[in-house]
Parts: sequence; structure tokens; C-alpha cells
Amino acid sequence: MSLKAFHVIFIIISSLLSIGLTYWGLNSFLQTSDFTNLIIGLIGFLMIPSLIVYVRYFLKKAKKIDVWS
Repeated sequence: MSLKAFHVIFIIISSLLSIGLTYWGLNSFLQTSDFTNLIIGLIGFLMIPSLIVYVRYFLKKAKKIDVWS
């Protein structure tokens, strides 16, 4: 597996973990009304689009990189 493919897979896994963090944080907030859980859920929610933007940037930049040089 190339480093480029590993990087993309790692970003996808990070995105899925961010979705889980968002769900966990917001669900915990609804059950306990603890604002720490709300902040954790919002951080996870903000990580999702930032990771999507980053993977698009990385793929665009990685097209220009020659693997063998």
C-alpha cells in the first residue's frame, strides 16, 4: 500500500471517528445536560467538514507528486 493510499484511508477513518464523537457527545449532552459533552460534540461536528476539505486538498496536491523521485 502506498503512503498516499494510507493517508487517504487514515483521513477516512478519522472522519468516521469524528462522526462517532459527534454522536456520542450530543447524545450524552441530551441525557446529562452537561455542556462539556456539547462542546465535545461540536468539536467532532466541526472536524468532519475540515477533514473533507483536507482530503480534497491532499488529493489535489498528491496528483502533482511523483512517487519515484
